[in-house]
Amino acid sequence: MTSWNKSTPEQVDKAVALLIHSQQRNYFFNRLENPKWIEPLQKKGFFKNPLASESRYLARMAKYEPDAVLNIGLNIETDNFRMCEDFIEAALQMPPEIAVKLVPKVKEWLESLNLSDYYLDSEQVASLVVHLAKGDEVEKALGLAKSLLALMPEPSLNNQDAGATQRYYRAEPKTRISHWQYKQILEKYVPELVSVAGEKVLKKLLCSLLSDTVEFSRPSGTREEQQDNSYFWEDKSIYWQPVIEEHPRNSPYGVRHFLVIAVRDAADTILHSDPSKLRSIVDLLEKYHWRVFYRIALYLIRKFADADSNLLIERLVDQKRFSDRTVWEDYEYVHLAKDYFGDLPKEEQDKILSWIKNPEHDWTLLKNPEEKAKRLRYWQLHKLTPFKDSLPTQWQQRYQQLVQEFGTVELSQIVFGGIGEVRILGTQSPKTESELDSMSIDDLISFLKAWKPNSNNPFDEPSYAGLESVVR
Repeated sequence: MTSWNKSTPEQVDKAVALLIHSQQRNYFFNRLENPKWIEPLQKKGFFKNPLASESRYLARMAKYEPDAVLNIGLNIETDNFRMCEDFIEAALQMPPEIAVKLVPKVKEWLESLNLSDYYLDSEQVASLVVHLAKGDEVEKALGLAKSLLALMPEPSLNNQDAGATQRYYRAEPKTRISHWQYKQILEKYVPELVSVAGEKVLKKLLCSLLSDTVEFSRPSGTREEQQDNSYFWEDKSIYWQPVIEEHPRNSPYGVRHFLVIAVRDAADTILHSDPSKLRSIVDLLEKYHWRVFYRIALYLIRKFADADSNLLIERLVDQKRFSDRTVWEDYEYVHLAKDYFGDLPKEEQDKILSWIKNPEHDWTLLKNPEEKAKRLRYWQLHKLTPFKDSLPTQWQQRYQQLVQEFGTVELSQIVFGGIGEVRILGTQSPKTESELDSMSIDDLISFLKAWKPNSNNPFDEPSYAGLESVVR
């Protein structure tokens, strides 16, 4: 263990006498590596408003004298973001049980500095979150993470005089860090937090953040509307997140998308470790009421179907959900029905088929009886399509009759955005990299100009995408 000589009063006085100008102070503190100088220098008035070199010195010494550095940090009043970052670095060097005492100060800096033209290093703060969580300071870690990732409504939309022109304007929630930084934190640090704190990360951080971003993204004129009578609260998520699982049609941008992925992946990680938690996580998600939470729950039920067969039946054989009058079906419900209708007990299948035979809604806006009957038949075809391959014989015949009348309905016609199956673009090249390397330039150019895939379907092999991957 390293030992340091304690400074004598004479040495301290001599050093202080020489530290008249900032250049001299910078030189001294940039080279000082003895933590025993903190106390005597503090008594001489140093560190009340430290220079950058002084705060860097304190950060280096924090692992040796954590209590002394903590005491200085707690009493600092500054708007210098570099100095704040030095004290956050100091906290990272301290034992978690000491570093945690600096959390209120870090929150204060986040709230003040990140509303100005300067930003704290978000990854440094995220590292402190993980450091605290790994040291059994989970509650304080989650509180700090929530301050770092906090969302606020766009200020202009709080202006009641904005006028009717903004009623359908979609706001973008305000964040304390850039969207790129936000994504980095969720992808790099939140998984570490989940590995330590598990379900608490969903309960006390991610779900509330996703709920906030949905709420703050709603058109300004509708943000106070109550939706208590709805099966779920409509958030238009089928437009901005058509599919919960990975899919090329999902937009890769925006905090809403980042948080959907974070909630999904955190729940996925927890359930891979303990599938028995499926029901508790589904219940947690559905407490937030927004449609996107129900869709994440359906995604998880489908992915971990063996974990709780009763839960699968409850959510699939749900008349309110099945009879939802939204124009487009959720991708997650359609594919849950497609995959598992055939596994349902007969009495549960019969319930769903009875809802199709005798629907709750009657299309009252259509006055012509023939037109109303035709609309009913098309709706029945629409509802039967996801599980057409699992229908009992009598309903198979009914399905074929409807197909003869209206034509085949594809899943892509049921799910918003024309999304049917999730498939990966063909990745096989018609020639290997070595075969292409052996060609002359002229032969290579001729081949690239002449070659065409056997199909226009980009998912078939070999493909343009496969050839591109080899040529690059």
